[in-house]
Amino acid sequence: MTPLERDVARSVVAFLETCGCHVYSLQDRRPRATRNTPGLPDLYVLHRQLGGFWVELKAPGGKQTVEQVSFQATCGRCGVPYVCGGVAEAMAFLAQRGLVVTP
Repeated sequence: MTPLERDVARSVVAFLETCGCHVYSLQDRRPRATRNTPGLPDLYVLHRQLGGFWVELKAPGGKQTVEQVSFQATCGRCGVPYVCGGVAEAMAFLAQRGLVVTP
């Protein structure tokens, strides 16, 4: 069974916090319209060595919206790190920066 995005969110937040990150959720799960800018990622993460980076949470098979792709491209042009996916993608991101070691 494919995990729901809320399950992915819990796992990613728990993983990042064990790595010493401070995680700020911008997710709005209430049934009314969100006040966030379209495309704004689900999490903003701060780490004392890495600085800040964005995380767009996606369950396996999940697709980014046009606005999310645009936000990611803007981050790339501005040199702002952006991660899209779940725990595996967050782990790979931190491993590339020498913060975690993968098997």
